[in-house]
Amino acid sequence: MQAIVIEDEAQIRRGIVNCVDWIKYGFENVLEASNGETGLELIKKEKPSVVLLDICLPKISGIELLEKLKSEAISTRIIILSGYDYFEYAQKAISFGVDAYLLKPASPEKIERELEKIFRPDLIFFSQNETLKKTNSDKTINEPYPYADEKKLLENLRASQYENSVLYFNKIVEYLRAQKGTDMAKTAKSRLLNIIRQMYNIVIELDGDICDAFGSEDQIEKCSNFEKIGQFKEMILDMIQNLCKYIDKKLYYKYNPILRQILLHIEENYKDLELSLSSISEMLNMNSSYVSQFFKKHKGETLMAYIIRYRIEKSKALLAATDMKILDIALEVGFSDSHYFAIRFKNLTGITPTDFRSRYN
Repeated sequence: MQAIVIEDEAQIRRGIVNCVDWIKYGFENVLEASNGETGLELIKKEKPSVVLLDICLPKISGIELLEKLKSEAISTRIIILSGYDYFEYAQKAISFGVDAYLLKPASPEKIERELEKIFRPDLIFFSQNETLKKTNSDKTINEPYPYADEKKLLENLRASQYENSVLYFNKIVEYLRAQKGTDMAKTAKSRLLNIIRQMYNIVIELDGDICDAFGSEDQIEKCSNFEKIGQFKEMILDMIQNLCKYIDKKLYYKYNPILRQILLHIEENYKDLELSLSSISEMLNMNSSYVSQFFKKHKGETLMAYIIRYRIEKSKALLAATDMKILDIALEVGFSDSHYFAIRFKNLTGITPTDFRSRYN
């Protein structure tokens, strides 16, 4: 079976694709679309079993897409994702016979609950109390999958307990290596892919960034062609180490009062043209040299570099979602000079603000 996720916000879309345990519900492939027009074309071409559909989309809205599906008699299961808790939207969607209406942000668990209602889990997955079926190839009966160890692994990862996380992961690897049969090879791959998805989910729970945690977000793509458990083991052990380090940093930022105060002040005052090392030091009633060294030590970049990067990230949303002039956007995010804003934007993104807006649209 195939699923399609139609969502214009890239981070939300990638989170759904990477963190939902699709294989558990029998899905072999999950496709993506960032606008309604592309999404409709994909639906017609691929005939998916389920579509996760945002209401507000570029080119063709989610409601318009539903209307086109109905007019062309195209049948598929639909789960609506909406940032709007409005009765009229829900009523309109329900009139098209959608299967579920979820408010964003919808966690992977909420999405999986809806998938559970719609689809039965694939037969190669087993509950804790089930034993595996005989395979045609070797007629052996395998032991049940150690879900308890997987649960302990995830608990220890959330607590940033590196050694215990490795211990429980190795137990899972030992179990998978001891099993036999063609179906078990598929199950081993799907369970290891699911562990990676759950690690992504832990980062998202922390309001973190998958690329910051693991260096990239293409681990699932990289290991989709792995055939040996050892290949998965090497990658996942590296991810466990990186995730524990990342969580330690996140917790430090959360509980270090000075760093937390600086970051919160920037978040609340990034539009202020006067925001600077001097103004922040004055707010903290601390020496500016100390604040500068403290921030560089704990964030790995200078305070002003962080402020500029934060402002540029805010400007991206305005470039993508509004028709504001670039001069006005520069002022809105704290740059008094639009030319300087354009230079810093290109330094950080590799393209000009105008090119960024064109590419997004």
